[in-house]
Amino acid sequence: MSQRPSMKTTELSTHLKNRRLEFDISQAQLARLSGIPQSTISRIEQGYEAVLEQKDLAYLLRIVGLDTTFGEASGLNDCLTSAAQNVSTSYKYTIGPLQLERIFLSGNIPHEFRAHMITLLEETPVPTVVMAVKEACGNNADLTPGKVLTRISTWADELNIFRGVW
Repeated sequence: MSQRPSMKTTELSTHLKNRRLEFDISQAQLARLSGIPQSTISRIEQGYEAVLEQKDLAYLLRIVGLDTTFGEASGLNDCLTSAAQNVSTSYKYTIGPLQLERIFLSGNIPHEFRAHMITLLEETPVPTVVMAVKEACGNNADLTPGKVLTRISTWADELNIFRGVW
């Protein structure tokens, strides 16, 4: 006999799936970013209970900009500025939010900002990077966060990023 989804799990599944689709990211990408198995994300999106600690659920939701009440997660606004400030410490050149946005949108990392991008991919919290990408894409129908995150995955390989989430 199969389990019947509860109202709470149905609400969770709707919000998570809708936000994931809004970001144009696959379950596999979300699994990699969150460290939560794709099979668990699939079960959640189907409305079934998943064995997941509260902190892991909160982190999964935060990656797509939600809190555990399905509202907008706090502290994830103006992430382009936060990310740019985060990665500009101790470098000769500073990177601003508009430059970071251009890098995300163009797919080109200028030589003088390679170290900044390494720091971004190695040290900046994943939810901050994902939300910065979302901000950069805005309402651009041609370039979605999912496409930029795929680029970031390529950059991570090219830049020999140790952090395995990309």
